[in-house]
Amino acid sequence: MPALKKIVTQGFAEIRLVMLLLNVSHFEFLLKNMFSELLRRKAKNWDDYKKEAISRMTELAEVFSGEKALTRVVKNENLQSWFNDIAAQISSMDYADATMAGRKIVQLMQALDEVQEFHEVESNLQVRAFLTDTKSYLTQIMRTVNVKEEILITIQLVADLSYAWELVVRYVPLMQTLVKKDPTTVIKLRATFLKLASILDLPLVRISQANSKDVVSVAGYYSGQLVEFVRRVLQIIPKSMFEVLNEIVDIQTSRLQEVPTRLEKDRLQIFAQLNERYALARRTYSISVYTEGILAMETTLVGVVEVDPKQLLEDGIRRELVSQVATAMDRLLVFNKGKGTDLESVLTHLATKLDGFRRSFEYIQDYVNIYALKIWQEELSRIINFNVERECNSFLKTKVFEWESSYQSVAIPIPTFPPVDESVDFIGRLAREILNLTDVKKTVFVHQMSAWYDRKTNK
Repeated sequence: MPALKKIVTQGFAEIRLVMLLLNVSHFEFLLKNMFSELLRRKAKNWDDYKKEAISRMTELAEVFSGEKALTRVVKNENLQSWFNDIAAQISSMDYADATMAGRKIVQLMQALDEVQEFHEVESNLQVRAFLTDTKSYLTQIMRTVNVKEEILITIQLVADLSYAWELVVRYVPLMQTLVKKDPTTVIKLRATFLKLASILDLPLVRISQANSKDVVSVAGYYSGQLVEFVRRVLQIIPKSMFEVLNEIVDIQTSRLQEVPTRLEKDRLQIFAQLNERYALARRTYSISVYTEGILAMETTLVGVVEVDPKQLLEDGIRRELVSQVATAMDRLLVFNKGKGTDLESVLTHLATKLDGFRRSFEYIQDYVNIYALKIWQEELSRIINFNVERECNSFLKTKVFEWESSYQSVAIPIPTFPPVDESVDFIGRLAREILNLTDVKKTVFVHQMSAWYDRKTNK
């Protein structure tokens, strides 16, 4: 029990750490955006706050001149001159000299606190309100003048995650678990991916300082590594979608009956199959939720490579589709020589499986916003051609290696499986089985019947 408790505690600690990483990354991303906006509007905010403060002091000077009507305010030339002097000092503050402006603001706020103790000022609520507003604007001016680009650089240095590149890989399964439970977590992941882009800074510093031409290629390499990491983390969404899709395949192929063109009224409830259709609708909705999760992540610049979430989703779906179809073909197209394996039953079983995939894939295309039939045809053709190419290599002097194949892809790789007989893959097994069944020593082809017949049994 203590060992189990330790494992559970450690698991929760890792999950909390990943959640902290995601939340801190998200917060840091928002903070940098907000601070960049403050830097952009710094000059305008300075002028606006300064004008408001000057306006308040000028109005107070007019009030104590006796020329502007205000309830129970007696003319006071000293206060009038004093407020005009304060307005002049505020107006003389220089935007470029932040240190001197900060000192002057502190002195002015102390002076406003002291003048508020005068009887003529303290006894009038409107005058005190003007003074409070002026101090508030002076505070905003001080905050504005302290918004410096150095702070943004400090935030970037403190938030640098390049040191964690090797460690963050360990938390990929936990990130995927969080995304699987709540697809909207992808929004926080976007901030984490942007944060990881800081790994480009270290290797590129010296290269850029030397004005080397290799800076583009090095940046492209590290950006490619980052994009591959992003694909790896987000692949859980297409994987989860296909887990649901397998259930949809089962419902559509084995449990859901096709409604005939003409149907008796008393049999309508039988063909309605409300429970099956509810299960189908529920699983379809879960797929749309996963889609919304990944599409919520806006187009992101990871290093020097722009990552489009829609393209990322399509690539992930293609990748999972290729994996599922290639695995199905490799497992089902297996023949036992000499034991009377029925080729037709094997092909029928495979056709049923692939047809279920195709129908379900077309069924969800509107919910995922993809061209399902186009993707299906392209990827199925690529799988067949790639495996034909691999099988042909055993008969060719100049071989085409997997990484050289025009049908293989880094983003959407076609999986390879260990051979189960003398054939390289399922294409070879299928071809050898057909050759074995149509051996001229045992069979004869009858043109009139368009079929092969066994010489002994006439089967």
